Amino acid sequence: TVPGPEFVYSASIRHRIPHPHVHLLPRYPQTPADYQWHQVDEWPEGQGTEEQAASLADRVRHAITAQP
Repeated sequence: TVPGPEFVYSASIRHRIPHPHVHLLPRYPQTPADYQWHQVDEWPEGQGTEEQAASLADRVRHAITAQP
C-alpha cells in the first residue's frame, strides 16, 4: 500500500471566475526533494489512477458539503 502524504499543499486561485478554485497537492514521503511544492504532481511515480482521483474528489466534495 501507499503511505499517506506527509502533508498537503493547497493553492487557492481566483482569476476572473466568480468562484474559488483550490488545488490540493499531496507530498508523499518518497517524493524526491527536487520536486518543489508546485511540482509534486509532475513526479511520474507520485501520480495515482483516475479511480483514485475520483475517490478523493468524492471524499473532498462530501467533506465540503457535509452539514455539522
